[in-house]
This record gives sequence, C-alpha cells and structure tokens, in this order.
Amino acid sequence: MNKFSLSILFSSILLATAGCGGSGSSSSGSAAGSSDDQTAEPQTKSGKLLGLSGFSYESGSEEGTTSDDGQFQYRTDQEVTFSLGGIILGTTTPKDYITLEDIAGDHPDALSNLQRFLVTVDYDLSPMNGIVVTSVIRSAAKGSANLNFNQSSESFTVEAEALLQTELKSQLHADALQHSLKNLLPQIEERNTQVQARLLRTFTYPSATVSTELAEEAQSVFDLMLQNTVNEGESALELIFSATNTPLVLSSDDPEENTLTDLYAQYKNHLVDIGKEAPFVDREDFASKPADGGDVVSAHHLLVMSDFQMRDEESPLNVNILKSIIPASYYPASAHITYQVDDMIRTLRDYESDINKPIDMAIFTGDLLDIGGYNEARWGIDILDGGDINPDSGADDDPIAGNFDDGKPNDTYDAFTAIGLNGQDDTQANIPWYYVPGNHDGLVLGNFPITDNDFNLFGKKIAIDTRTFFDNMATASFSLQGFDPTFSFINLLNAIVYSDIPEDPDRRVLRPNEIAEEMFISKDPAFVSEPVGHGMQHVIDQQGELKDGNLHYSFTSNNGLIKHIAIDSSMLLGPEGMLDLAEMAWIVQELQAAQNAGQLVIVSSHHKPKDIIINGGLLIETLNQYPNVIAHLVAHSHENRILPRAGATDELGYWEIESGSMVNWPQQFRVLDISIDKDSGVGTIKSTMLNHESESPLHVAQRGRFLSYLERYLEDHILLPGDGIGATEGAAEDRNTFLYFKVPANVLARL
Repeated sequence: MNKFSLSILFSSILLATAGCGGSGSSSSGSAAGSSDDQTAEPQTKSGKLLGLSGFSYESGSEEGTTSDDGQFQYRTDQEVTFSLGGIILGTTTPKDYITLEDIAGDHPDALSNLQRFLVTVDYDLSPMNGIVVTSVIRSAAKGSANLNFNQSSESFTVEAEALLQTELKSQLHADALQHSLKNLLPQIEERNTQVQARLLRTFTYPSATVSTELAEEAQSVFDLMLQNTVNEGESALELIFSATNTPLVLSSDDPEENTLTDLYAQYKNHLVDIGKEAPFVDREDFASKPADGGDVVSAHHLLVMSDFQMRDEESPLNVNILKSIIPASYYPASAHITYQVDDMIRTLRDYESDINKPIDMAIFTGDLLDIGGYNEARWGIDILDGGDINPDSGADDDPIAGNFDDGKPNDTYDAFTAIGLNGQDDTQANIPWYYVPGNHDGLVLGNFPITDNDFNLFGKKIAIDTRTFFDNMATASFSLQGFDPTFSFINLLNAIVYSDIPEDPDRRVLRPNEIAEEMFISKDPAFVSEPVGHGMQHVIDQQGELKDGNLHYSFTSNNGLIKHIAIDSSMLLGPEGMLDLAEMAWIVQELQAAQNAGQLVIVSSHHKPKDIIINGGLLIETLNQYPNVIAHLVAHSHENRILPRAGATDELGYWEIESGSMVNWPQQFRVLDISIDKDSGVGTIKSTMLNHESESPLHVAQRGRFLSYLERYLEDHILLPGDGIGATEGAAEDRNTFLYFKVPANVLARL
C-alpha cells in the first residue's frame, strides 16, 4: 500500500472515530477572518474548508488542492473559488473557516444540491468522515462542464446525473454529511488543537490507603501486565500511559509520593459501590411504588449485554496510534475482552443460583466486533455459544509461558474453554441470546463501508473496492504500531512504525449480512446455544432476507406477555444511526400488533434516539403513542444511563435504558427483572448491575477491568477532563434501580 492510500485511510479514521462511542462531545467555533483583512495590506493566509479534501481552489495567485484536513491558501484581497474539474462548487470571501453554507448559492435547494453532489464523488463513500477526492477523480472530472447548483432538486438531479453518468446520492447521504460537518468533525478539530495543551497539564495519582497485602497484589498485577506483550515495552499498561503522555510510576521509595498502587487501591474500593451490592434507587417518574403484599406476577427476567467490541490486537488495522487524539480509537482492555465476557457469564450463572431465579433470555445490543474482522465475529459468537476460544491471531504467541496453577490463562494470547450461555448441568437452563447489529458490525472500525464494486464517474471507472483495500491491509504481514502524542494530524504518518507480523486470512472483513450469516454457524455442535441464528432466523421469516441495514425482527417471550422489537439502526455510512420512513412504518405495525394482543413491548436498538440522526425524534414520538411500550434498550455511547421518556400521560411514558461496554469501564452486564402488581396495576423493572468476578485478582479478566478503570482515569485528567469514571458508570439512578410504570388494562386482563 502506498503512502497516499495510507494518508486517505488515516485521515478518514481520524475524522471518523469520534463517533465510535463513549468519549463525550464538544464543538469548536468558526473563527472568521478579521474585518481588518479588507483594509490591511494584502497578504497570503491559510484557511480551512472543513471536511473537504482534494478539491481545487484558486484565490488570486494562490491555487492548489485542499489538504487532508481541508486547508487552503488565500489572498486577503481576493475571493476564493473551489472546484472539481470544470465544476465550480462556489465562490466566497475567504476567512479562517469556510463552510458549505458560505459557498452554496442562494436558491433554497442549492445547499442540498451541493451536498448530494459531494457525497456522490466521495472516494470512500463514507460522508460521515468528510469528502475525499483523489487524483483519479480529479482527472476524471477534468474538462467537465459546469453544473448549476442554483435550481430545484428535481432539475439538479437530472443535470447532475447526466454529467456524472451515475446515480446521484440521496438526501440521506447529504444529511449524514451535514451532521458530520456540524458535529463530528469539529470535535476532531478541537481535540487536535488541544494536543499540545494536554502536555502542559499536571498529572497526579490519587491518594489512597493501601495495605501491605493490597500493595503486594497490585505489584503482582502490574508485573503480569508488563509481561503481557509480544513486543517489549508495548504492553497495554505502557501504551495507555504513552498515549496520554503521563508518567508511569509503579513504586517509589518516597512514602509521600503516590503511585499506580494508590490508583489500584481506589479501584478495588470502588467496585462494591457500583455492583449488585450497591443500594437500589426507586424511580417513580411514571408511577408510584406499589405497596408491599400485593399480588405480584413475574413477567420477564432478561440479561442485557452491549458493546463487546472484540478486537484483534494484532490486526494491521489496529489504530492505537490515534489514542492521543481520539480516545475511542483504542481501548487498553481490548485484548482481554473474551476472558472478561467468559467471567461475566460465569458470574451471571452464580447470580442466578444466589437468587434462585433463572434468566429467561439475553439480548445483545450491538457492536460485537470492533475492527470488523471475521475472527472478531467468531470470537464474539463462540464466547456466547461456548467452546474452545483462541483469541490469538497470526502466530501462536505465549509471552508468559504456561498457565496459572489453577489452569486459567495467564496472558491474553492463551486459549481457553468458554462456558457460553448453555446450561452446564440439569439445574441450569439454556439462556437464549439475541443479536442486534451495531455500527461496528459490518463497518470497518465502525465507520467505513465495505464495498465490493467499483463505481463510475464522468464515464470513467473509479477503483473503490474497499473490501479488497481493507482485506489486503488486514491480512497483510505488517502492522502499524506505535505513536508520538506530540505529533499533529498533518504529521501523523511520520509517527508510524511498521512491524512484521504473520499473515492471517481470518482477519478479513465482513459486511453486516455476512455477520448475520455467521450467527447460524456453531464452531462446536456440543456448545450450540439458542435460538438458531440468534434472531437472524426471525429476520429471514419477517423481512425475507439478511440485508445490510435491514436486520429488523420481532419475537415474543416464552410466556407470551412481552414482545421484543429489535431494530437495526445502522446507517451503513458511518457511526451514527438512522431509520427511514419504511422502517418506521414497520415499527408502527409491530407496536400496533403488540397493543392489539395485550402485550408489553421492549424495543432494542444499538443507537439511542439522540444518535439516530434520521428520524430519532420520530422514534421517540412513535413509542410515546403506545401505552404498552415499557422500555427501549440502547447502547453505543459506552455509558450507563436510564432516561424517562415522558408521554402525554404517565401511561404513555417509557424508560430508555442505556448500558455500557464490556471494553470500557465499568464492564458490566445489566439484569432486568420485570414484574407486575395486579392489585395496583403498576409494573416494576428491577435493574441490577453485575461486576464480573474471578477466583484471583491476577486473572486476565480482572487485569483487563483495571486497565479500563485506569483508561477512564487518565482520560479524565489528560484527554477529556470531566469525562471520567463517573461518565461511563453513570449515577446511582442509572444502575441499580426500581423503574415503575403503569400497566395497560388489556395487559392486566391477561394475568
């Protein structure tokens, strides 16, 4: 792969990974050019057309193409014109930051026409990371006739398609670009400019009371972490400190100096505050807590899992080099995920026994994969189905020889046997698990479409087979490792270090429908969990096929009282979500059928309405029309949140329940126990948070959880102040809670 291809890839990654979940949000203002520019002596200055890379510009004697981040040069006494071949996009008075609104014409449809044109000529077909045109596209556009953007959308479509000789992209693509330019890309701009400022921040370890026993435990954990790498000095512990440019101090002769041991003690003490032992909070937004002693019916007992983001740490597509700019681009606990999920399932089984109440089913609310490889999909499915797991791609690595004395893995390259959600003996029932797609499930790194065909522009074939592009890189014998956090975005490629690694065809990328097909395949028939296809059979039955972006389905709980509506909110253009009107019509149809049947409804989607940029608000309005909707299960942001969605009456309100990630702190499963008090007509959703537990704090899963705590602590103090531990674990009312709701009369009549 040449450097130009890498430049496109990494500039796209940098512009895109803000939307990968869980790193907060911010915005940067557009600093207009000074009013003195028009009266001062003419000079050359640098401006930026954010999100447009590779377009031609001209401003007096200054001309060229916009850089990877949209930079251009202009004369302060001249206007600036942007173009592609013979097509003039627009002309405006230059300033430091120019927007599409600045260069669009005056016609009411001009801005939309310009946006639709831009997303059509976008090289990587992913408007969420901006628009990239290559020299090949510029060459194809050379000599083309001009295009009139100042006309109705209908007339423009006819003229543009005749000139481009291809179908113009829809308004959906234009809306995705607009959202990116207004929200995602400014975040990257601001974070990029803050890199140097971060270096000036003073970092301090917390103060904590540490017993001798705990100090010895911490040192043993740190020692194992440092050994857990195939390349000396590149352990996850060392990388996270390097990424945040903070000092790694494991121990000190000065008793007054705090070290990582103090942070470890703080972490251990905090676990009890957020697990099942923590107090429960009553939330009576829609109904009052019923009195004790009523006639209570158990309605449903389910497990909610989200955002595993299985990542192949040895994949050449690993982007830990961007951590200092985009916190969501790398998680130090990634290599520990399979072990953590297995521990979580074992903990869940113990919890069932403790309360003597089996789990009816489990639902996974998206982002099973992270980078997007076949091996990641198999790890995710197999860990839930159960069986032998080997999360080590390429060569058979074993940096810490052997295993622990109890036979457990001692490093993140060791194979093990996962118990899965099958019952392990006659006293345990199988727990059926259902899959809901997320943006990382079928988009590379949760952002980039996987296409199999070239496309035509201006009558010429443009090579944009992204599957071959990503497969060639993912399965290659070299990896992109290491970074310097002082480097700016422009110099990012200079920070790349190439490492030779064994090739591995199992790192090939998968589209959403291909991941859905994998749901039907069990690696070990002895460990097949239920149901067949994990919801994808319902998609086939109800939608007719496994189609990218349309993996919607519904099913009913075993007792017939609860209807689940699983929504595929992926937009296949980038990290955010969307629902078109046809999909909304299907949701309404399912809601109405449930209401007619006297069923309560639980809706699940990866994106919450705030992150569904097309019709997210309409989804809320729709759910608020049905009194039998009690909950909307969501994920994506890697945060625990419970939000009351009030309707016109209390009966029309429902609970939006967001669960965090297994790769970020606090790494929990959420158990929902739904019951109905027949006397009062009030239902209760009991939410319980489970911490995964192991026999030893030295086990891989426990080390991974501390890494996730450490990550959030460092991000709070260095990368994203105010976005730390509490942001992902949520407040007490977002975790262990009793959520009360009014039960419709036709549901009560069934009991």
